[in-house]
Amino acid sequence: TTTIAESKQVFAISANVANRLWQYNGIKAEVLYPPPAQDSLLRPGEYGDYVLSVSRLTPIKRIDLLVRAMSFVKTPVRCLIVGTGEDTHRLQQLAARLHLDDRCAFLGFVETDKLVALYADCLAVYYAPVDEDYGLATIEGFKSAKPVLTCTDSGGTLEFVTDGETGFTFDASEPALLAQRLDELYSQRDLARRMGERGAALVRDITWDVTIARLLDA
Repeated sequence: TTTIAESKQVFAISANVANRLWQYNGIKAEVLYPPPAQDSLLRPGEYGDYVLSVSRLTPIKRIDLLVRAMSFVKTPVRCLIVGTGEDTHRLQQLAARLHLDDRCAFLGFVETDKLVALYADCLAVYYAPVDEDYGLATIEGFKSAKPVLTCTDSGGTLEFVTDGETGFTFDASEPALLAQRLDELYSQRDLARRMGERGAALVRDITWDVTIARLLDA
């Protein structure tokens, strides 16, 4: 509290973080959303047959909710899970127990070029952690013009995802509703495109040029 308060200017990576600084430290911060590292590479592509998850595989990221949802889907939609972490084995066991070997693929770590391609051609992006600070996967999804699926308690990602507009929100206790939303996007690719394009417009000004210029101007 003492050290940060001595700063000439305080920035926070999201309103969620800024609110915490004010609530717990009494410090006001300006929200300055940083872009993803691969910002210049992200691009829209096709709206394919898979939902993409990109995150550490740890319980707080709630990848198990996506895996459970895949047991309820009625369309041929698949899920591709990128990332590594201590939850990998448990998630793989869950997918096997639910007989989802043909639905869920665990890709582990992928190189940047492949990741960009996966974003470009996915149907939607799943990112639903518990009270996330910011959530770069949300921005990466929107930069790729894809709708984002998230939970109603996912924190920073809710600063961008509006239910029915730029994606869908749902309660973490409702994997069947998540499945319903995936089926809806699979069956209505134009809906996925419209949502993704709204998301892309929303994050258009989240760039390194804007971020660095504001920092230098502080």
